[in-house]
Amino acid sequence: MLGRLIPEKQILNDQLKQVQQNSLHRDSLVTLKRALEAKELARQQLRDQLDEVEKETRSKLQEIDIFNNQLKELREIHNKQQLQKQKSMEAERLKQKEQERKIIELEKQKEEAQRRAQERDKQWLEHVQQEDEHQRPRKLHEEEKLKREESVKKKDGEEKGKQEAQDKLGRLFHQHQEPAKPAVQAPWSTAEKGPLTISAQENVKVVYYRALYPFESRSHDEITIQPGDIVMGNGWMKAKLENPAGLEEN
Repeated sequence: MLGRLIPEKQILNDQLKQVQQNSLHRDSLVTLKRALEAKELARQQLRDQLDEVEKETRSKLQEIDIFNNQLKELREIHNKQQLQKQKSMEAERLKQKEQERKIIELEKQKEEAQRRAQERDKQWLEHVQQEDEHQRPRKLHEEEKLKREESVKKKDGEEKGKQEAQDKLGRLFHQHQEPAKPAVQAPWSTAEKGPLTISAQENVKVVYYRALYPFESRSHDEITIQPGDIVMGNGWMKAKLENPAGLEEN
């Protein structure tokens, strides 16, 4: 009987061990399942975090793309502005260079014109001097001839005037000697002056004077004379001009 129980005991022990092993296996499965669930949760969290990071990354990349595009546009605008500025500077430089060239050309033309003008003036002066040298003897001869002619005419005129004056004085003096003619008009009186009344007596020497300077009478016994007046006096002190009679200033 005991011999039969031993194998049964052994079987039971084996069964117990099997049960224990199965129990341990179930516990391990539960633990493993829980671990797997925890890992899955962690993985899901990581996935969510990764999705968020990817989302943020895409947003940042979009911002970077936008910034790059803006930067590219700004760079293009800057390059265009620089190119335009360079073109403007080049055009201004060429314009200034052209102006300087024109100024230099105008200065050269001005200097050339001045040189030509000076050359013409010099040639003209030389021509005038040559003509003057050629014509100087003839001019001197003509001037001397004119001077001689004028001198002759002047001398003839003076002699003729003296002769006429002597003739007129002679006629006047002859008229004053006649008793029927107490007074005559002097032929030397001008249009501005009134007639020069001259009286004379027999046996009285009559002297005619032509006034060279003016004289204003200072009293009733003096007469006023102007340059050119003909004054008749019987001597040097007494004189008569037109009707007034008086004393002359000696």
